[in-house]
Parts: sequence; C-alpha cells; structure tokens
Amino acid sequence: AQVVSSVTVDGQTTTARIEAVPAEEFPTEKTKVAQRAIGPLDGFLEAYRRVVTFSSTDPTRHVLNGVFWDSDDAVLVATDGRRLGSTAPQEFNLPESLIIPRTKFLEKQVITGEESVDFLALERGESFDFAIAGNSFEYRVRCVEGTYPNYKMVIPDPRYGFTGTVSIHPDDVPMVKEAVNRLAGDGPDHALLLYAGEHGVALPAGTVLTDDPDKGDKHIRLRSSSYAKGQGESAAGCVNAAFLQDFIDTGFTTLHITDGLNPWLLEGAGTGVVMPLRIDSTMAILAYAEKHLAGTGTEAVETTETTETTETE
Repeated sequence: AQVVSSVTVDGQTTTARIEAVPAEEFPTEKTKVAQRAIGPLDGFLEAYRRVVTFSSTDPTRHVLNGVFWDSDDAVLVATDGRRLGSTAPQEFNLPESLIIPRTKFLEKQVITGEESVDFLALERGESFDFAIAGNSFEYRVRCVEGTYPNYKMVIPDPRYGFTGTVSIHPDDVPMVKEAVNRLAGDGPDHALLLYAGEHGVALPAGTVLTDDPDKGDKHIRLRSSSYAKGQGESAAGCVNAAFLQDFIDTGFTTLHITDGLNPWLLEGAGTGVVMPLRIDSTMAILAYAEKHLAGTGTEAVETTETTETTETE
C-alpha cells in the first residue's frame, strides 16, 4: 500500500508516496489467534543472528529479505543470491515452514529485566505472527508471505569432490580481518585472493594478478590454519572479502575450495555457500606462492602489529 503525504513550506508543496503496511494488517486486541510456544528464545536468536547477515537487503526481493525456517530439515536459511548460510536452532518446535522477516529488534535487541519471556507462534489462518512477550512488553512481527526458492539446489554435493579444504584456526581470525581491510581490492566485489597448499595458507593482495612490476610480495599468512588436499595439491581462488569476513565472523571456518566456476562449501556453525569471483587463471597465485611463500626469495610480511622477515636459504 502507498501513503500519499504532502507538505507545504513557504507556498511550495512537496508530495511523496511512501510504501506502508495497510492498517488492517496490524493485529488488534480483538484478533483471535491460536498461540503455540515454539522453544527457547535464546537458541532461536543465536541461530537467526548467525544467518540473517546473508539475507538480501534488496527491497524488490521480498522473499529473500527474510530468514527461512525449513521445517523438513529443521534449519534456518538465508541467502541474497550470491551467498547462503544455514544453521540449526536448538529446540525450535514449529512444524510449518515459514519466512521470518529481517527486523532490527530480532537482529540487535537485548532483552533484560524480565522475569520470564515467552516465545510464541500466533496462527492467523494460513499465516503466522511471531510474538516475544515479557512481563512489561510484547513484540509481534508478521511472517513474510511467499514461496522461498529451493536453496538446496545450490549446495555443492561433497561426493563430487573439492580441490582441497582450508581450516581457519581461531588464532588466525584477526589476520583474516586484517587481510580484508588491507589487501582486498577497491572494486565493488572487494576481491581477495586465497592460496592453500604445501607452502601453507595465505591471503595475497589482488595485485598479484596484475602486470604491475612494483606489485611486491604483499600477503598475510594464516600460520595456524591448515590445508587438506582433495583433488589438487594446491588450491587457489578469489572471493568477495566482505563475504568471507561475514562467514568467518559467524563461525563458518572450514572452506571446501573448488575451481572458479563452482561454489565453495563452508562448514562450522552450519552450512554455507559462496560463489568465488571469476579470474582468468589461478596460475599467477600459484607462481606467487612458489616465489614468496616457499622460501625461494626474501619475504617481507607486514601487519599492524609486527614485521616479520624470512631470509632466503
């Protein structure tokens, strides 16, 4: 629905059309609904907040703006079409699948000072509201109406194998963040390179792919992380730095790497999927690793905390 609003200042009138929810959509005290307790609120909010960052913020993609509760697999799922995250909330008892909207309250609100808090599903015919009710407040939100896409179609099947698997150690999480801040490309995709193989795990700068003679040897090693080879002795690729950071921050720290044409599978706090960025060739990354990570040249790796130098053998 649209609300037309007009304002007149000094004889000049401005009219705006504002998208709004129709008044009849708001529940009233006379609205009769069937209430069902659906589990502990803390477990739901932890899972919801883990995946909601992967939902779309595009207002034209109404269904993808929310988090999908898949009752068949008992997981919460969110995707924006370029990445996907899913996780299983604890003791979430709702037999129907539905789409929970992305709201600031569910994302950020900390509920304190309440002796007890009820978490309820309110059935309104074929639709649902969620309600969080304390001693002094009640928060209610209408679930999104629509059909969620078949997200399972984009999850890679492990049976077809991966190039290799990178396990990000907790000690290296700050280094990933530093690489995102310092080495990611300036373009809209914020490209960040990844190398994993016999020379360790590292995040090289995007200039490795250019012909710039002054590109240097800029990278950040993830010294505590590990690589397990699959179909390849080494793995190399390119990914959106912000997407990688979001996955690491929410506990998806195992990366199953593929070629640049197929999605990567992430595991840890649940299941994640991200499409790598297309690059002409991974050979430049592998050549860089051979030169700067294998001890065949002088390596200078700078971070905000320390400067390390490894002399050639």
